[in-house]
Amino acid sequence: MFEDAITWTTDGYAGRVTFRSGKFYSTNVNGVLISHKGFGNKAIAEALNRVAYRYVAQAVIPKLMNNVMEEIVFYYPLEISEQQKISKLFIELDEKILSFEQQLNKLDSLRISLQGNLYTTNSPQPKLRFPDFKEDYHTLTVSEIGEVKTGNTPSTKVKEYWGSNTDETKYIWVTPTDINSSTIERTERTLTSLGWEKARKVPANSLLITCIASIGKNTINLTPAAFNQQINSLTPKQGFDSYYLLHHFNRNKVRLANAGNSSITEIVNKTQFEKFTLRLPKEYEEQRKIGKLFKEVDQLILRYKNMIEYHQILKRALLQSMFV
Repeated sequence: MFEDAITWTTDGYAGRVTFRSGKFYSTNVNGVLISHKGFGNKAIAEALNRVAYRYVAQAVIPKLMNNVMEEIVFYYPLEISEQQKISKLFIELDEKILSFEQQLNKLDSLRISLQGNLYTTNSPQPKLRFPDFKEDYHTLTVSEIGEVKTGNTPSTKVKEYWGSNTDETKYIWVTPTDINSSTIERTERTLTSLGWEKARKVPANSLLITCIASIGKNTINLTPAAFNQQINSLTPKQGFDSYYLLHHFNRNKVRLANAGNSSITEIVNKTQFEKFTLRLPKEYEEQRKIGKLFKEVDQLILRYKNMIEYHQILKRALLQSMFV
């Protein structure tokens, strides 16, 4: 058993250095650095972690063995009191990041639980409802809910179709890799006015749903958007709430994937997508209330993600400034 020591991974994810407080056991894929001079602390671990990856032997299983670790040269503050202050700072930062991550996990679990209780696939009513609503849900096809389009890609050979950072007018062009949150208003690539005329596009507050390979990734576009052929759009008719539908599709990702062709590359074509069914409330107000609830949860999740990213960036900046 070890206590208050620095460890590093020797195999696989080799070269990751961590300070471990308290008593702990170590497996055979870890090395342990023991200091009798007070150097076993968070500051030294962070300073060493900044350079250790350079010494990892790249092979089928990357390795950083004891004899190599012994020869690593790195910079650190000599005075123990300064090391302790730096250690305290990084411990507090890590604790904040961990706290935000724990809250994020709770919100993710809450969202999944709400999806399971507020939506239904086969039953006439879900497990949980707002008290004002009693009427059974009804089943509609996607084509009954709104207009469906499959995206396209304007010719990449025509440079005038594609935007750059110097263009005053740019239009978003969504691909599956751009879909990482519940809403979208910026994309990696943009279209010029000429490209926009060649693209299939939808108005704001439509749903964009991937229907090839990673089926079921979805988002709501906050501005008018064009999108590629891996995405089907759904522009809801009046009387249907976009945010309600967004999470209904989230809950039905597996069922949507199973509605497609059984081939090497999974695909749900436009016709199959239009025939896909959802069971939902007849009253728009009930949809709106459920959608509003999920929107608030999503906003909290995004806030915690931003806080985690901010503190991670802050930590990297401090490491770069404190250790050469």
